[in-house]
Amino acid sequence: MYLTLVDILLITSIVQSLALSAFLLLPETFRVVSNRLLAASVLTFAAGLAEVFLYSTGLALEHPNLAYLGTLIGLLQVSLLYLYAKSLMYRDFRLVPGHAIHSLLFWVISAIFVVEYYLQPGEVKLQILMSRDHPGVLASPLLAVAIHLVFLGYLWATIRELGSFGTTLRQLFSNLESKQLAWLRTLLIGYACVWTVSLFYCLFAHIYKDLVSATAVSAAGAISGFLFINYLLINALRQPSIFSGLSTDEVQLAESEAPGRPGQRGERRAAAPP
Repeated sequence: MYLTLVDILLITSIVQSLALSAFLLLPETFRVVSNRLLAASVLTFAAGLAEVFLYSTGLALEHPNLAYLGTLIGLLQVSLLYLYAKSLMYRDFRLVPGHAIHSLLFWVISAIFVVEYYLQPGEVKLQILMSRDHPGVLASPLLAVAIHLVFLGYLWATIRELGSFGTTLRQLFSNLESKQLAWLRTLLIGYACVWTVSLFYCLFAHIYKDLVSATAVSAAGAISGFLFINYLLINALRQPSIFSGLSTDEVQLAESEAPGRPGQRGERRAAAPP
């Protein structure tokens, strides 16, 4: 099989994602909730890149049962990033059964794909793949828009939470100079831009099927994926100084300090990231 530069870039990003996940799942790092959430998020990201790789190399047509698996697993990524951000911001954060609600999108879309695609005969699967000709393109444009809006909603909520977190830190620590978690906010803003472009692409892909080639889509996915995982690698593991998260008492203290009501502001030592 001949590999193009796009394919090599995709493989590189997938390997980097798997290596980062493996590191985060080592015994000494696995115990930290944020590390487990980041590992899970990176694995879902790798699955999405694998979906693009299957289409770029033509392997999706040779193994139709593998098609769309990466897209479905990738549906979990944005909610995992939301929980990851929460785990970094708040020291008392713990995973609870109620957090399973964030996987609802995955289960709903998976059920649709089981009926629409996976239960179909092999010949029908091939016809579906050849007719769509782009990674992860769904039959219903309304469903595709709904998924994009959910993703963008999660990203907006996460960015908003990070903004509130920064305000809380400034309320509590008057001498704080470094912008805690600014790297994650920047990453998510960039990711939101990518999903906004993807939303318009999905709409045009249903109206003008030949407007953008599958090669161009694969190249865009490879480049954005490579930038995403490397930015994450550099910043998530090499932050010079970051707070280990606010406790419940500190959050309550910040909430009680409304603007114009000066409270007692303390100083807290910065801790290395888990």
